[in-house]
Amino acid sequence: MEAGETVERRVLRIPADGTYITVEPEQSAGSYTAGLRQKYTTILALAGAYVLLYGLGWCVLILVKKAKRGLQVWYNNNTEAGTLDFSGVPAFLVTNVLKVHCSNPNYKGFR
Repeated sequence: MEAGETVERRVLRIPADGTYITVEPEQSAGSYTAGLRQKYTTILALAGAYVLLYGLGWCVLILVKKAKRGLQVWYNNNTEAGTLDFSGVPAFLVTNVLKVHCSNPNYKGFR
C-alpha cells in the first residue's frame, strides 16, 4: 500500500472496553465475531486432538511394556519351577506364544 492511498475499513466499537477495532468493509460485527469463534474453535479442537493422541501414545507404550514384562514372566516361569502368570498380557500375544512353545519338541509342558 502506498502512502496517502485511501483504504476502506469499517470501525467497530467494543462498548465493554470502550475501544474500537477496524475490519474489512464487507465484515459486520456478527461476521467478525463468527470468524474469531471459528478460529478459536479450530485451535481448541486441534489442541484437544493433540492431547488425546499424546494420551493414546502413552497407553500404547504402557501396554507394550506390560506385554514384554508379562512374556518375560511367562518365559521365566517355563524355564524354572513356578507357575504361569499371564496378567497384563494381551490375549493375542498369549495364544501366539503358546502355539510356538507347544510346537517346540523340547517343550516340557506346563508346570
